[in-house]
Amino acid sequence: MPNKSADLPTITIAKFENALHERSAFSCGFAPIDNFLKSSLSEQIKDGMVAAWMATAEGQNAVLGFYTLGAMAVRAQFGPKKWQRARVPDIPVIYIRAVAVRQDMQGRMLGTALVVDAMKRCLGIAEQMARQLSFLMCLTASISTDAGTSMLNSDFSRSVILRTREGSIFRWPM
Repeated sequence: MPNKSADLPTITIAKFENALHERSAFSCGFAPIDNFLKSSLSEQIKDGMVAAWMATAEGQNAVLGFYTLGAMAVRAQFGPKKWQRARVPDIPVIYIRAVAVRQDMQGRMLGTALVVDAMKRCLGIAEQMARQLSFLMCLTASISTDAGTSMLNSDFSRSVILRTREGSIFRWPM
C-alpha cells in the first residue's frame, strides 16, 4: 500500500496569527469554509467565538489546512435522568467547528493530522482544567477528514466514538 504522506512536506501546526498565515489562496473546494477562513475567522477570534490553528509547510506562510475550536456547555437537564437526580452541573465541551484542507493537499493525510492535533489539544485543555471534557465534532458530509469520518461523543465519558459515513462505529477509551 503506498504511503499517502510520503510526499507531504514537513508540516507545522500553529495557532493562527493574522500577520503570519497567508489565507488568500486557500481553497478546500467548499465555498462557505473558504469564505469563513478568508473573511470571518479574524472577527470570530476577536469576539471569542473560536480559536484557530493553521497547518503550513515548514518555513512557509500559505495555509494548507486548518481547524477551529470553540467552547460551549451541555445542559445537564438535557442529559440522562441520572444526571438530573445527581444534580450534575453543566458539562463543558470543546467543539471542533471546522476542519479543512486545501484541495491540492487532500488525500495526503493532512486532515487526519489536523484532527489528531485538535484531539491532543482538547485533552491537554481537559487535563489543565482538572475535569473531564467531552469532544463534540460535527462535520457535514462536505467537510470531512481524509477518511470521510465524523466523530461524536454521545455519552460524555472519556471516550471518543468514530462514525464513518458508511455507518461503521469505532470507540476509543481516552
